[in-house]
Amino acid sequence: MAYIQIEDIRKGMDRSRASRVASDQGSAWTIKNAHLTRGGDIERRKSFVKQGDDFPATTKGLFGINETLYTVGYDASEAGNVPAGVTHILTQHPTPATAMTDVLDAEAFDGELYSISEFSDGNIYHFYGTSRVTDWDTLSASIGSNNAIASALEAAIDNSAVVNASVSTNVVTITADEAGTGFTVATNAVNNGSVNDQYLIAVETQANVEGVTEVVASADIEVTGGTSSPGVNKITSITIDGVEVLNTAVDWTTSNSNTASLIKTQLDSYTSSPEYDIEVSGPIVTIKAKAGTGIGPNGFVVTTTVAGDMTVTADSTMTGGVAAVTAVAQIVEVTVGGTFEQDDQFTVTINGTEIYTVTGSASGTGTTVQTFKKKIYTVASSNLYFSALNAPTQWIAGVDPGFINMASETAGEETLTATAEYQGLMAIFSKNQIRIWSISEDSAVNVYLQTVQNTGTVASASVIAYGNNDVFYLANTGIRSIKARDSSNAAYVSDVGTNIDTHVRTYLDTLTEAQIAAATAIIEPLDGRYWLAVGTRIYVFSYFPSKKISAWSYYDLDITITHFARIGNRIYCRATDESGDDGLYLYGGTNNSTYPADDEDTVEIELPYISAKDPAAKKDLIGFDVMGTNNWKVETLPNPNDDTVKVNHGIASKITYGKPRYGLTGVEQLFGINLTCRTAGAATLSALALHYNNKSDSG
Repeated sequence: MAYIQIEDIRKGMDRSRASRVASDQGSAWTIKNAHLTRGGDIERRKSFVKQGDDFPATTKGLFGINETLYTVGYDASEAGNVPAGVTHILTQHPTPATAMTDVLDAEAFDGELYSISEFSDGNIYHFYGTSRVTDWDTLSASIGSNNAIASALEAAIDNSAVVNASVSTNVVTITADEAGTGFTVATNAVNNGSVNDQYLIAVETQANVEGVTEVVASADIEVTGGTSSPGVNKITSITIDGVEVLNTAVDWTTSNSNTASLIKTQLDSYTSSPEYDIEVSGPIVTIKAKAGTGIGPNGFVVTTTVAGDMTVTADSTMTGGVAAVTAVAQIVEVTVGGTFEQDDQFTVTINGTEIYTVTGSASGTGTTVQTFKKKIYTVASSNLYFSALNAPTQWIAGVDPGFINMASETAGEETLTATAEYQGLMAIFSKNQIRIWSISEDSAVNVYLQTVQNTGTVASASVIAYGNNDVFYLANTGIRSIKARDSSNAAYVSDVGTNIDTHVRTYLDTLTEAQIAAATAIIEPLDGRYWLAVGTRIYVFSYFPSKKISAWSYYDLDITITHFARIGNRIYCRATDESGDDGLYLYGGTNNSTYPADDEDTVEIELPYISAKDPAAKKDLIGFDVMGTNNWKVETLPNPNDDTVKVNHGIASKITYGKPRYGLTGVEQLFGINLTCRTAGAATLSALALHYNNKSDSG
């Protein structure tokens, strides 16, 4: 008797191979609702436990400073209605009743929250604590332009579920996400300044064309009667458009249906020009034009000739041909024009429901926050702005405020999206580039170092420093890391997210652009795991180099996390549940040891197919042992070509080594293994052994 010992799964999830059958041992095809520990065990995740009442709709975001949680709101009367333990920061529009629609970013500076809020009229304002940073009123007027308005509209519209957007100077090009599915565009430009010449004009440059599948022309010939008399009762000729297609007479034989089959056989055997496809159903022979002929054969005259008492009913012409039409994506160009004024308002509405509004002021206002070397940094259009030294509200006067125009430093995509600290430097992101700068307290000695091409992000909150020398972020190719790139700018095979790229991209394809752009990340404080929340999933990276553990897994949730906040060693999050309510959640609950209940957040482990280094030999499975905690259901998959075929071998409880062995049944050459834990409470899986006889040994 032989056995296979799976000691650990320290490689984590690995989808780098095309098939689970080809995946490496020591990895898993799936690790769901669990992660890897420092010792290489698979450990069930804790629960996300809701804390108190929902957040009022007038508040946005969740942020942690020292030991306090904060949310940002615009309605003072709701300050007492936030969940217990959360402090309400009042940040109001100059017209206080104007609703806040989002908190774009926030970060602590000297114990106070610096936040950036977007409002329903399209304006964006900076706040330090509860005070509006009015320097941005002046700055936005100098930064903003019609080109900047177009860029801001493009960034907003590109989050649509039905269209994509691009921008060139002052023109936004809106393209249907799916060719053949049209959309409507309405525009509105409102004058709130002194010159009433602003405009926002939409022109369709490519009409929507719905795709049409080709239908070939056809004609039916039905055998309706006859008796058996070879050479007498027969069909002698079928011509289409004057061309003989039968060539040899066919006798009525046995029955109308049998005769129809004989006619099909003769039509198939004779080569005419043009050729036709033949189908038969009972007594009916259908003659079809070849694919690609479209409407051409419509109207071709069909002539049938019979002899004796054989009778047929035949279509006189070929009909029904429809030419194929390739779907074409609708394109609309929206042009921003007129005298730039910061108070003017520009709105694009897609399909009557998706409304995107930008003001002249907002087009020139920073949208991100980073505290770095005694200054606040933010990105606006192609510019990286920084506050005065130790003065987060001073962006014009004070000690050394200013900006760097990235468009004049390096070529390429210039709409900036995020910043992050990277090895003591600063990484400045756009959608398709990352620039690395040495940034100093004295801006005169700031130095450009490098541009990493063909990678970047639209999800600013996904960008996070990992350890002392790396930055993780969500790119359009998957989860990426700056450190893993070289001068070729191509991801190494060891790039941090390579193992799960296909898994991530497949999931992202199910989400809208807005959901992807809202992805957010945090570093779990106790074990330093990287968490990326996108949609209703958290992708988790467990990295313990001294133990050679570099492992991906994911958590599947019934909430959508919009913000993370860390207080001490605890992770809080603001999340939306399936009913649309916004709540405060604490990972692990108040006791830090709350785990899922029975049949809740099931742990699923799918291991690669195992051959025991002898894929050709059949193995007679004898039994299995599990080393773990809690209860694990064990299934084997005997058919590598169909992973829906599963054999249930029962439930293993805790550590089974040294006890009567759990039985297995089946003779297999390759077999996959699934393990699931549905029982309430904590659970770990440390090792698994499968016992078998080679088929030749057991006879």
